[in-house]
Amino acid sequence: MPIIKESLKRLWNADEMRILVLVSLSLQFGLVFLSPLRKRTSQKFLKLVLWFFYLFADYVAILAIGNLLRRQNVDAGGIGLMAFWAPFLLLHLGGPDTITSFSLEDNELWWRHFLGLIVQVVVSFIVLLELVAIPRLRVAAALVFIAGLVKYLERTLALRSSSMDQLKEHKQGRYAGQKTLSRTPWNEPQPSIIVDAFGLFINFMPLVADLRLIFRTQGNIEYAEYFRDRGVRMAFKMVDMELSFLYDMLHTKAILINGPHGFLWRFASLGMIFPAFILFLKSEKRGYTKADIIISYVLLGSALFMELISLLLIIFSDWMIIALEQKEHRLLKNLAVIIAKVMSCFLFGSKPRWSKSMGQYSLLNISLRDENTIIRRILGELKVENLWDNFFFIHDVPVPGKLEEILYEWSIRMPFEDFQDYNTGKLFIHEGENVLPWRDTDVEFDECILRWHIATDLHFHPHGARNDNNRSHADREISLIISNYMVYLLIMQPSMMPDGIGKIRFQETCAAVKSFYHVKMSGRTEEEARNALLDYDIIEHETNTWSVLSDACKLARQLNRYGEDERWGIISRAWVDMLFYAAINCKTYNHAKQLSQGGEFLTHVYLLMVQCVNIPEGYFPRKVPP
Repeated sequence: MPIIKESLKRLWNADEMRILVLVSLSLQFGLVFLSPLRKRTSQKFLKLVLWFFYLFADYVAILAIGNLLRRQNVDAGGIGLMAFWAPFLLLHLGGPDTITSFSLEDNELWWRHFLGLIVQVVVSFIVLLELVAIPRLRVAAALVFIAGLVKYLERTLALRSSSMDQLKEHKQGRYAGQKTLSRTPWNEPQPSIIVDAFGLFINFMPLVADLRLIFRTQGNIEYAEYFRDRGVRMAFKMVDMELSFLYDMLHTKAILINGPHGFLWRFASLGMIFPAFILFLKSEKRGYTKADIIISYVLLGSALFMELISLLLIIFSDWMIIALEQKEHRLLKNLAVIIAKVMSCFLFGSKPRWSKSMGQYSLLNISLRDENTIIRRILGELKVENLWDNFFFIHDVPVPGKLEEILYEWSIRMPFEDFQDYNTGKLFIHEGENVLPWRDTDVEFDECILRWHIATDLHFHPHGARNDNNRSHADREISLIISNYMVYLLIMQPSMMPDGIGKIRFQETCAAVKSFYHVKMSGRTEEEARNALLDYDIIEHETNTWSVLSDACKLARQLNRYGEDERWGIISRAWVDMLFYAAINCKTYNHAKQLSQGGEFLTHVYLLMVQCVNIPEGYFPRKVPP
């Protein structure tokens, strides 16, 4: 008995090209509407769907073009109206303006796209020879072919321009002569605010390629004073806008089609597809199947719609405002103000430029709540139990405004000596009365995180339900959020943390907690287990797998010596220090990688630090392993 029924085989053989073309078109619509969302969300499902669309869009379009050529060679009667679809598949390969690469690694493979461009253009041209004898149809196909060729070339050039080699070579580009920062009061929508953000972005863009960033005293003082004058809300807003520009440069066609020249080309492209639609409307269609005619109209109408969307996105964009503001013409500057107001009122005014969330992962939660169920054991045998943990024990929380205030205040007051200690990987140890160091010389950073994480959790839960307004309550909330966030980075984003064996230590410590809970605390509640850990001396059991837990419990007992307000002040100070340390010791390439995944708060902290600190002339950040 055949696996696939003959009726299905006949259906596929008859409608294979129609199915492929419509699937390719559907994938393009998915990319158009979903790709603008990915820089402002951390939802895993959306990222998975977008990855699927991005990956299969090229495969399906290339397969369809290849099948057109194969049918043309096999079928003695030719492929008829299907030959008209070839240039639309080139348009699909060019992709929407809002996504050129899914990750930074795609930009480094631009030469593969260039080879694909040559092959697919040649194949499409051969297929179009089928229409040479049809006057109006061949002109319509030629117009769409030119538009598709240019769009595919745009994507290839955008990938090349966003590769690290090109960023290092042309780090300033045609915006090198950026004017000084304005002193316009914060009052959205103001084009000068966008221009200021772009000026900051251009100055700090070399950091993306891990280049030396030479600071001149006057310029850096101006940036630091700018952030001091604007306040916390404005400071983080500027950082958001800078990273939004960086995302556009790395993953969209903005670097090529921004400003008036991009508008003119999209208008010209629209001007080629619309006449093609009219020519097809008036061309002779006898001899073609009704299904092929309908699909051709759908392709033409969809191409018009997508080009119109691209045109609107170029007009109502930060890049257009920058281009208009750089022109010394009053009319163009007034137009920039109008565009800014329209964007604020009707389009993107209320939408964040990144996910504004922090991942949360609690070691004690996963160790005390995880049950040895049948599903868990099966996943363990398959070595995919981490998927279970990620689904049930990882969640996101909004970035607290109080945390932004603390980081901003610390950044603008940070002495250069402290900044240099963070940046060069030196240990930053608190000095002064009644202050514990968060790290000593013999302990790696990932072990420090786990120690303080467990100690913070043990002290938080007896007080977590309180809702008083004293200082310790705010410090408790901030400490737990940063603590869970740092463990999330350690486990889920290890490339953003200093080198170490954080995952191994995490797994060993989880095993130690589970052993303690199931052996010593059998039948007890989670809160009782936490209280027992706070008082339990594990020295008698101490091995390599228990050492982190033992040290964490000792640290928790040390913290018990202080009053509640003082204790949580120490804990919050330690976590802010660790957050700064991790931010500045993460390679900027790894910071940039996260922009396509909704962004990481650690990246915003890093850019805030670099721009708020008064850095002496001639100094450049250096990455020295801790």
